[in-house]
Amino acid sequence: MTPNLRHLVPQVYWVKGTNNYAKGIPATSPEIRAEILRKLKEDGDSVPDLARQYGLAAKTIYKWVASNVTAPPSILELSRLKRENANLHEIIGRLTVKLSQLEKKELDR
Repeated sequence: MTPNLRHLVPQVYWVKGTNNYAKGIPATSPEIRAEILRKLKEDGDSVPDLARQYGLAAKTIYKWVASNVTAPPSILELSRLKRENANLHEIIGRLTVKLSQLEKKELDR
């Protein structure tokens, strides 16, 4: 009987019947996956930083994020995003006017 060695390597495990198993690439444990997604959402860590930290491809983490998006954003979140979008448009408008004024002054010289 082969001893179960899974407890010795908590971060990765082999998933039989998947491409990872055939290629010899370890799969990330659900606990580590949850930890990465928590850090991404709550701590605001960037995907490239987390990918480097855990030795994963950024594409893998982006796939996890996409697969975990199930609920639409709340009304409060939509309102916050609309306000932020309006503020950014206002800033862009002011900067565009200032830029055109500077360009006009340069042409008048």
